Amino acid sequence: MKRIILSTSPDETQEIAQKIGGELRGGEIFVLISDLGGGKTTFVQGLTKGAGSKDDVSSPTFTISQVYSARKLQIHHYDLYRLGSQIGIMMNEIHDVISDPKNVCMIEWPEGVMNELGHEKVVRVELSMHKNSETYREISIYCPDSLSYLFRKFED
Repeated sequence: MKRIILSTSPDETQEIAQKIGGELRGGEIFVLISDLGGGKTTFVQGLTKGAGSKDDVSSPTFTISQVYSARKLQIHHYDLYRLGSQIGIMMNEIHDVISDPKNVCMIEWPEGVMNELGHEKVVRVELSMHKNSETYREISIYCPDSLSYLFRKFED
């Protein structure tokens, strides 16, 4: 399944992600792809809020990971940018996180772990500048049909 959504601002990106976050059941894995400053953490902020978290969400660029508590879920947020090809022990932690169905996993800069995740629960979110405006983002979301419930609030 592929869905493309146009966002005109960071607030709108958060609102889009918040709708998806309200549908989380646990066990989902999101890989977030964009350039630096492309809106990955903004997307995570909206998703965690939609899932019921009151935690402050910030980029884990220097801490590598953060955990946010939501209603019945824990959202694990990883930023693998600084690790490059040195994923190693982080992959062990990510495997532990994704093996628990009460967790949701958000991974920024996932290139080094993509082959390790499997594909049945992976949602790929690509955020890119829209060709007609520097402030608009095109959010392309790819996911297996088994996760189509995440988009209930987007149905026409």
